[in-house]
Amino acid sequence: MLVFMFFLRFGLKRNLGICILVILLFGCLKEPKSKVTASFYNFPSAGDLLTLFRFDASSSSLPTNDVWRIKVRWDFDNDGVWDTDFSLDKTATHRFKSPGSKIVTLEALDITGSRDTVKGIVQVMELVKDSIMVDARDNQSYSVIKINHTWWMTEDLAYGQIISNSTSPSDNRITERWIYPDSMSGSNFKQGFYTEMEATEYGRKKRAGNLSGRLENADGSGLLTT
Repeated sequence: MLVFMFFLRFGLKRNLGICILVILLFGCLKEPKSKVTASFYNFPSAGDLLTLFRFDASSSSLPTNDVWRIKVRWDFDNDGVWDTDFSLDKTATHRFKSPGSKIVTLEALDITGSRDTVKGIVQVMELVKDSIMVDARDNQSYSVIKINHTWWMTEDLAYGQIISNSTSPSDNRITERWIYPDSMSGSNFKQGFYTEMEATEYGRKKRAGNLSGRLENADGSGLLTT
């Protein structure tokens, strides 16, 4: 009633500008509708069936930068069944039960109801039992493991004649190496430290990794096929 009498007294035209100003003011005070953007990364990017992968969705965002308002949930098998409930916690861990390229789905939810999903791929490899490589030059054996179709040594090379740390290797057609510490007694270190020239036989061997050897089962029962 007071507002109606105000308009009658001072006229509608005179206060039209004020009305527009009030409408604009209250309109600006309304919270803008937000649009959430889902995003995540995982560490490591690849692993095997024993790897505990860590997923982090803290990179998900809102235009208002109120990331704490975002809830997330995860589908680690991409089967349409969510493996977790919505949570404000942006991190999760998961160990896969089978090898292959796994598609992981993240859904982000804002308190206003805005949703977004994003998918990522994780490479999961099979477990391979440790095996043994025998260096044909001196018949020393080394533990090796196969990772993503490639065999890798799990211990350092210990080929060659040990020399004192105060002695420099020479081109005498004998592979020479240093060990640490500079003591033969009480040392459990058998790894070798080589100069580049010594490792490549002073240019006679173009590739230091071009070694001949054979792979055996861990129990020595036979050869492995690579």
